[in-house]
Amino acid sequence: MPPTITVHFKQSGGPLSALVRCGFANPGSYGLTLLGTGATTIVHQWKADFGSIAQNTHVLGAASEQNGRVLDVIASVGLLDPAKSYSVFLTVVQDGKELGTASETGTGTGLTKLVELIVMLSGATAVASVAPTLAPTVVSRGVNKIATRAVRRAEVKESAGKAIEKAQDIATGAMVDHQKKKNTLKRSRSVDP
Repeated sequence: MPPTITVHFKQSGGPLSALVRCGFANPGSYGLTLLGTGATTIVHQWKADFGSIAQNTHVLGAASEQNGRVLDVIASVGLLDPAKSYSVFLTVVQDGKELGTASETGTGTGLTKLVELIVMLSGATAVASVAPTLAPTVVSRGVNKIATRAVRRAEVKESAGKAIEKAQDIATGAMVDHQKKKNTLKRSRSVDP
């Protein structure tokens, strides 16, 4: 089971937002899905590369409509540094305040790490809360059919591959530019008496 938390919010407060972040300046992509009560229908989906806070903040809608809904993020993170460290965070925000964050941090072994985080939204007070449960098998009818977890993971991994490749190209280009400048400086010093 992926890291899962319940976030309590004020139903009379402002709209809820979800912020998805990645640590260690790692590149990657994610798919964020807002599921209806009981996790049987899709309310909304977002796909994005990791970038700015503004780019990675998604408005869920009016707080009065969010009770019992579930946020599910699947992220693919490129592990470009030698330590292969990674971290992914899914934070729920209301009225400018962070209400709770699901996260996973660790060290990977390959070129990428796939992370899934789940946040259950509760408009009940923390003391009187009964957490909604995720159905073990999700059956959906109609337009908002939920893709299987395997399909959603594959989509995110493909999208992240492009973002990771772009980051690697930028890093390689910067190293090549640095070497060219170094060689040019070396040549100009050898020409000057």
